[in-house]
Amino acid sequence: MTDPTDYFGDACYQALAYWIMAALTNDPFTLARFAGLYKAVQSAGGAGSFGMDATSTPYLNELLASWIMMLVSFPLAGLVVYTIKETNYDTEHVDYADDVRKDSEAPRQPTSGSSDKVASE
Repeated sequence: MTDPTDYFGDACYQALAYWIMAALTNDPFTLARFAGLYKAVQSAGGAGSFGMDATSTPYLNELLASWIMMLVSFPLAGLVVYTIKETNYDTEHVDYADDVRKDSEAPRQPTSGSSDKVASE
C-alpha cells in the first residue's frame, strides 16, 4: 500500500516548481515553454524510475538516487528563488491572449524595403 505522505511530498515539490516558473515571467508563451520543459524532465525521470525497476536495481540504490537528486535540486532551486524579483506590471511587458489573437488576425503590412512579389523561377 502506498503511503499518503508520498503524494503530499510530491505535491509540495510540484507546487514549488510551478510557483518558481510562474514567478520568473509573466509572458504566457514563456510559461508554456517552462511547463513543457518541466513535464519533459518529469517524464524522463519516470522513465528512468521504471527502467531501474525493470533491471531489478536494489531498492537502496533507487532510494539513494532519488535523495541525491533531491539534495542537489533544492540548493539549485534556492539560487533561482533568490533571484526572483517582485512583479511590477507597470514596467514589464505582458502579452494577453486576446491581444495576440487580434494581432494575428490583422492584415500584414509590408515593411519598408521588402517586396511582396514572389520570385519567378
